[in-house]
Amino acid sequence: MNYVNFGLWLLGVLLSWLFTHIYYKKSLKKQAEEANKENQQLLDALKKGADFDEKVFKQQLLENALEVFIHKGTPIGYINTLDVSDEEKADIYNKTYLRKKGRLPKNNPYNDSE
Repeated sequence: MNYVNFGLWLLGVLLSWLFTHIYYKKSLKKQAEEANKENQQLLDALKKGADFDEKVFKQQLLENALEVFIHKGTPIGYINTLDVSDEEKADIYNKTYLRKKGRLPKNNPYNDSE
């Protein structure tokens, strides 16, 4: 009877190891696929060069404007210091306001139509 218990225990250990190993290998494969996908996206973005740099720069401007908006209550002073076109200032103002308040502003001081 002792051999039967030992045999069942050994079978349980081996099956547990086998399932864990299979899951681990599957997980590693998915991680490698995701890493390859992310690396390919980064490479594609780097190939675009200036376009990518411009997007990062605009994102940094937007984040800085949002930080000023949170601390001072308005991003206008910061946006006025930027050396960008009025159209880009209007876009930064709209996006900052949308992120902070969850809606577009009622009026935008950088729009020509207002």
